[in-house]
Amino acid sequence: MTTALLLLSVFAISQGGAATEEAFATTEKALVATALQFVDTSKQYDIFNPHLSTSPDRVRIHVSLDKSITSEQLDMIHSLPPEQKGAEFFSLAEIKEFAPKAKALGFTYLDYDLEPGKGHSPAKDLADPVKSVREAAEAAHAAGLLFNVSPSKALTTEHGTEFAKYVDMYHIQAQSLQDRPSSYLSYVKETASKLRSANPDLSITVQLSTTRGAAPGLTLQETFKENWNNVKPYVDGISIWFSDSTTDDLQAFASWFDVHGRQ
Repeated sequence: MTTALLLLSVFAISQGGAATEEAFATTEKALVATALQFVDTSKQYDIFNPHLSTSPDRVRIHVSLDKSITSEQLDMIHSLPPEQKGAEFFSLAEIKEFAPKAKALGFTYLDYDLEPGKGHSPAKDLADPVKSVREAAEAAHAAGLLFNVSPSKALTTEHGTEFAKYVDMYHIQAQSLQDRPSSYLSYVKETASKLRSANPDLSITVQLSTTRGAAPGLTLQETFKENWNNVKPYVDGISIWFSDSTTDDLQAFASWFDVHGRQ
């Protein structure tokens, strides 16, 4: 445990109780910009650029299975403010291949989006997911990079505390619960607590999606705001999944978050 985290723990205990997951979360929350390969690059740049800071924000290219990062995408993420720049892959093989050259291309971290489904992670990666995450983390760390894992919700539920031991950053994909804010809060709060117990130094982010439904009686933007305001004491940042047809929703949330969602 780092000195800063130790001091936070001691402070919490001195107030008459055990250290909570809130004590480990950062005060200023991060916006993690996910650059998608199937959405116009210039459109994404125009949305993200006004609302990203040098730190604690991050940007990552989400690389489709068996696809390559283009020079246009590299130019975009290097033109955006965040110091932390990542590349996210579905497969262990691609992470191992990319890791040795990532730093020279200006990346500071790698991200493993480990999840089942057509066009997602290969069956061999999913056969022993803990081993796959450990090997991916080792490849990133050997290359002098940080490592983030972004598993499916089911894999986080089953193996999250095992994954957490090997990683620097953890992304909780709880967007399937966003139309039930109480369930979203319960899952994220409980999961973040378990992850931090396994690795107190983790930076934890959560996901919402423009392609998922709104809560009953709320608009999608209201749903985003309620979910984020509920969970932000327990996590360090957020990323929004989107599609080419829902970039207006992404832009609306990024604008709101930059003013109202960081503290």
